[in-house]
Amino acid sequence: MTTRKELEQIAREANSTSTDLDPEKILELIDKRINGFGVESFEDNDGYYVSYVNMGDMYDNTIYFDSRDGEFHAGSWGDLVKSDEERFGSGEEIEE
Repeated sequence: MTTRKELEQIAREANSTSTDLDPEKILELIDKRINGFGVESFEDNDGYYVSYVNMGDMYDNTIYFDSRDGEFHAGSWGDLVKSDEERFGSGEEIEE
């Protein structure tokens, strides 16, 4: 399993890499590197999307891309949703 510190480094690398690849393609490469279960996405209430490497549980640390700020992040997408109810609603409509 990849540590949080390693995920943070991968997110920094993804943010500093100049590439023509879209974020989904970058996440697909990261998925292979961290042995994830594929790349998935969902939208917030304003139409922005969050794409992430599925690690098996919404509260497992992973790498996700937030189109609202255009950055890759290390952390749990479940915690992201839970932390901003105005942006994501209750989160109940987002399926794992």
